Amino acid sequence: MTRLYSIIEKLHNVYEIGYKISILETGINCTTNRTYYGEMLFTKIVQHTGSVIRLLPNLEASNERWIDIDVSSIASLTRDVMEAFSVFKYICIDKLSEEEFEFRIHLLSHHQSCDMLKIIELLGFDSDNSTSSFYKWIKQCTSLYLTQSNFYQNLDNKLKQRLLKGDKAFLRNLSEISNDSIGVEAQSALYRLFSTSTHSFPLGIQNVTGGGSNNPLNKQHLLSLSTRACVLYLSLSIRNYIRLRWRHGKLLTDEEKSFIHIESKRNFIEEWILTVKEQERILC
Repeated sequence: MTRLYSIIEKLHNVYEIGYKISILETGINCTTNRTYYGEMLFTKIVQHTGSVIRLLPNLEASNERWIDIDVSSIASLTRDVMEAFSVFKYICIDKLSEEEFEFRIHLLSHHQSCDMLKIIELLGFDSDNSTSSFYKWIKQCTSLYLTQSNFYQNLDNKLKQRLLKGDKAFLRNLSEISNDSIGVEAQSALYRLFSTSTHSFPLGIQNVTGGGSNNPLNKQHLLSLSTRACVLYLSLSIRNYIRLRWRHGKLLTDEEKSFIHIESKRNFIEEWILTVKEQERILC
């Protein structure tokens, strides 16, 4: 547990830095649409990480038991952090023209309005209630914008139909958005691993029972990977957020910036694999 505690302590440090530059602490208002969405997504990442920390073993407790740790929820929240970072990069960090940025935002809004209308219908509300009317209006506005966009005109007909139906929120597959520190394949593996924790079967149940001491994807290793992933993705989010909102960077010391830069570049997968191999040699 000693090595795990050092990783948890590092996550606490990264979280404190992220919280310090978030709207939760600064109260600094946005001046552009891009910083507005960036602020929302960055706050989401910080809050998810805070929830992970509250579920992690207490650094000050000496009698923590594995059975008391809800690793499934920690892994699920870590997946949320990964998703939020991908959307953050897709909307706010990718080098986009103003026209493409607006198209992506309208596509997200269109997808949301279609989803909300379906949810309202399934819950049994009248189709003419005020909430339905609002989302119908949003859907009409976004449909008009999308169909008049040059980006939309250049798409094939099948994709156009899917977009108007609200089937797709993104033009890109979020799993293909790299994080510059671990490869796309490793990122995909982590996402799939953490996703099993949102379900009871077939793999999610093992997150409660342990999964075997020789299993490199058992409960202990899942906890370690989740914590390490939170450190990486929050560090990446901080690094990109202060690029987007440079005034917030002035709130950090040079030491804090250096720390975040190092952690955002760290390939924790390689470090974790070395740890697993060390344990295998001990068991053998």
